[in-house]
Amino acid sequence: MGTFTAVIYRQGILRAVDVPEGIATEFADWEYPPVTVRAGGAERSTTLTPRREGGLRLFLHDELRKAVGVDTGDSIEVEIDLDESPLRPMPDEVMAAAIAMGGGLETVELLPPGLRRQMLDFVGSAKSEGTRRKRIARVIELIEERAAKGRQG
Repeated sequence: MGTFTAVIYRQGILRAVDVPEGIATEFADWEYPPVTVRAGGAERSTTLTPRREGGLRLFLHDELRKAVGVDTGDSIEVEIDLDESPLRPMPDEVMAAAIAMGGGLETVELLPPGLRRQMLDFVGSAKSEGTRRKRIARVIELIEERAAKGRQG
């Protein structure tokens, strides 16, 4: 989709960059686009998140920042593409709830792939919309519990 350079800033305890509008428009069909990000030889699958002011934000995992040797206030060049791997993104309702809770987004980003897959299968196997909503609520509860443990530890 594109390569861009941006200045890293803090969003809570996480580091992030804003995705330029020209690249963000490529993801217009997604609320939380699943992407593959490359920087300094490191690669990471993640999701972009909407900014309150409009546009999209990319939260930078430590391995990407460390591969380039940058932190808050520094510029980083990243390459970003739509992630079409079999690891499906979390449902929009789960991502919205995670963003709203303290430490929720970080918790989702750090979920082990096996647990993430179990959560997605749990939600995806619901046969009715009512069951799907209940299962999404349960997944959000589990993320809240993990986030609370992270804040305590």
